[in-house]
Amino acid sequence: MLKTVLEKIIDNFVFPLVVGIFLPTIISVVSKFNTGNWFNYAKNIPRIYWIVFAAIICIWLLASIIYRRKKLVDELNSDSLIGFYAVPAYGWIKVGEIQYVELVWNIKVPAPPPWSDSESLNTNRVEADTPPRCPKCKTEIEQSSSFWGGYIWRCVACDYRKKSKESYYKEAKRVEKIAKRELEKQTENESRN
Repeated sequence: MLKTVLEKIIDNFVFPLVVGIFLPTIISVVSKFNTGNWFNYAKNIPRIYWIVFAAIICIWLLASIIYRRKKLVDELNSDSLIGFYAVPAYGWIKVGEIQYVELVWNIKVPAPPPWSDSESLNTNRVEADTPPRCPKCKTEIEQSSSFWGGYIWRCVACDYRKKSKESYYKEAKRVEKIAKRELEKQTENESRN
């Protein structure tokens, strides 16, 4: 982590600054050898050239930062997720839908074994399907990282679009907590009756 931060600092700030310092230093050294004065050449260079040089360095620094951010966003938007996911032995049962953060989330629990006579559901493992679905047409939502941070959720079938600070994977965890509590309430009410 520290190595990555140092590399970014060197690439984005130190390198442009070194180049910004390097050229005036060369001019001073050449001036010293040719005229005997360190600043004679620098004084003879018109002010507009110094302003243009400073602007080029600033543009270079800004372009470097924008390029790095775009590269990071492109990496985040690539489909290269690797992870571990365990599927229940007998699959899933959809138990309902929840509307949360303007999206529709399908809620599922593990299916009971075929020999089980119990109609009660296992509420210990509640999952919200990702990707969530569009509130207008129920099509799965696509998520992409925004250049300025956060995420953009889009529906491919209609014009629905929304910006979010959180990934829908993080929102899914919140939906699962809400759904789990709702299923627990239902189980409590059934046990009372």
